[in-house]
Parts: sequence; C-alpha cells; structure tokens
Amino acid sequence: MTQPTLPVAAGAGINHLSIDDESLETIRTVWNRCLPEPLDAAQPPAVVVLADYWKDSGEMPSGRSDAVVGDVTATAIDAGIGHRVMFHAAGLSDPESRRTIALVAPSGTGKTTAVAALGSQFGYVTDETVIIDPDSLAITPFPKPLSILGPSGQRPKTLFSPDELGLMATPQNPTLGAVVVLARDPDHDDAPHLERLTLADALGHLVPQTSSLAALDRGLATLAGVVDRVGGCHLRRYREIHTVGPLLEKLLAAEPVQESPAWSAVELPVEGRVDEPANTSTVPDGWVQRATAQDVLALPDDCLAVLVDSNFMVLQGLGPVIWDSLDQPTPLDTLVDQLASHPEAPEEAEQMVRDAVAQLAERGVLLLDPANAQGQAKVLGQANEIKS
Repeated sequence: MTQPTLPVAAGAGINHLSIDDESLETIRTVWNRCLPEPLDAAQPPAVVVLADYWKDSGEMPSGRSDAVVGDVTATAIDAGIGHRVMFHAAGLSDPESRRTIALVAPSGTGKTTAVAALGSQFGYVTDETVIIDPDSLAITPFPKPLSILGPSGQRPKTLFSPDELGLMATPQNPTLGAVVVLARDPDHDDAPHLERLTLADALGHLVPQTSSLAALDRGLATLAGVVDRVGGCHLRRYREIHTVGPLLEKLLAAEPVQESPAWSAVELPVEGRVDEPANTSTVPDGWVQRATAQDVLALPDDCLAVLVDSNFMVLQGLGPVIWDSLDQPTPLDTLVDQLASHPEAPEEAEQMVRDAVAQLAERGVLLLDPANAQGQAKVLGQANEIKS
C-alpha cells in the first residue's frame, strides 16, 4: 500500500456511502499524489478536509475548486505548527540526490509558474508550502494539484494534477538543499546570476513567507540555523522563468557548504517566550518598555533581529541602543535624556530618539502607554536609523 505523502488525515475520512463514483474519481485524478491507496474509510486520505464540503448537504462541489486547496493547505500547515519550519514556497528536487530547493515567494509572484515550467526537469515536491524538519532538514512532500488561471485571468482557477502537467515524481525522502528567493522583474536582463543575501536581508525576505514562526521555540534562531546549513540564502531576479532552471541545476549539483553562524541568540527572560499578545494598557503613563519577544538575534554590524508575534524587524543605528536600554521598563523622558546626553550625540538627538521610539512602538516592538502611543504615531517616518 502506498503511504500518504502528507500526514494530515483526521476524523472519519471519506464516507463511500455519500460520494458517487464520479466524485471519487475526481479526487483520485486531481489529488492523486496526495492520496494513499486504496481510498476507503478504513484508511483516511491525506485530503480528508475535502469531506467537510459534502457531509452536511450530501453533495460534493466540483473537485477542481481552488477553494478546496486552501483548506487542505491550511490543514497541512496546522499539522506543522510548533515543530516545523514552513516556507511559502515551491519545492523542486534533484531526482538522484533528493536535495530540494525551496523557491520562496509571495502569493501570485510565480511559484506555480516556476513549477509548471521546470517540473519536467526536477522532482515535484510542492508549489505552495515547503515543510522542513529543522533538525534533519527532511521535507514533508506536498505534491498538491496546481491552481492555474485560465486565459481570461479571472478566478476561479482550474486545478491540474501533477500528472496532467507532466511533472516529475517526488523523490523518496527529499531533504532541503538550498533556499532561493524568487523576485520577478519585467525589466531584468535575465543574466544567469544568483545574488547571495546577508543574513539580515535573508531574514527580511524569509520571515514574512514563513508560517507560524513565532510558535517555534527560538524561531529566528531555528530559521537562521536552517539557512546556515544549506549554505545561505540566495535571491534570483528574473524576467522569464525558464532562465532560472540552469541556475537551480548548478545549485543542486553542488554539496551545500555549511555556513559558520554570523549571529548569536540573545538571552530572553523567561516571560519573553509567552504567547500572550502585547497589551499597552499595562504600561504606566509616560513609560516605555519592550514588547514580549519570541526571539532576538544579534547580527553583524551591531544589528538586532527581533520577532514579536508576527512582527519582524531588523534594528540598526538607534534601534539596538534603545532595545538594550530597556532591559527594564523606563519612563520615556528618562530614556530620551539618557541617550540624548551622550557626549557624541548630535544636537537633534532628543527628537531622533523620540521618532525612533515611535516607529518601534508602531511596529509592535516597544510598548507605550496609550496616550504616548497615539501622540508618537504622528511623527512616524522620520527615523532613518531603523529598517524593517
């Protein structure tokens, strides 16, 4: 019996009594690489979420509805929360080495197109979510059907099974071998070049495209460790997707060289790892304090990477200085006086500190009392010392 490639089965599975043969065959055809065999109630399929669509009415909607894909993907992601690194990415594997490239990109920017164009050269792992065990770098395959817009460019999309598009089979036990950020640029000259990203820039690209990172213990450190072990993160700007293939072949052909960490984990207080949302109502009038951070990394050039819930920032210039100065809640005026009175501080230092605090508070990295938070928000955009 073929085992399911995605362990998200739950509940009673598909009930044969409520599904006609045509609907069952639709599931087999479109989701064929995500289903175990045989498809029966005793062996619930990995796409058991589909059962919710007809269990009340007794009818099943079109098996090619792209809305179904969203629910199945959400179930897959839920199964990995807290113990997997999950990139919003396409996954393509070298069929022999099983090393897999995660092609990270936001929705609607070319992942499915990349898979459709390159999937005859590489093993198809997924076009949506690359699910990685951070300890072993093993990848849980998710070879879902591909959602493709028709000639009109209007939704709903049509689902195509990987077989219909001629995609290569997923290799057994794929592992992460490289991470590449895709950036489609209609003005790019398509020169065959991969840009190596600094860790700060890599995190800036990757964190927004990572699911539930804050739920991982020391999520930033875990993510940075994964990037180091595959030789860093690269950026590929492109105009035509076919120009990406040769670069991926070259990248997968070479054994990744593990990077020496260019970062260190900043010790967090015990209360710094709770999952409760920040609450400004607990900040005394006129005071400022750090928000609860799930993780903080010290980066080169005196930068800090800070993750607060889903908010991520790379702090430089005044940002790390302010963060380090707030190991305890502090009156805002005291903080300003302390930093502005430094012998090397410029004349405008007081306003610079207030502006920087305002920006950090707006991004959820610092907490101000409600009155200060409202007033400081009016001066956002003037602090160039911090970048996100």
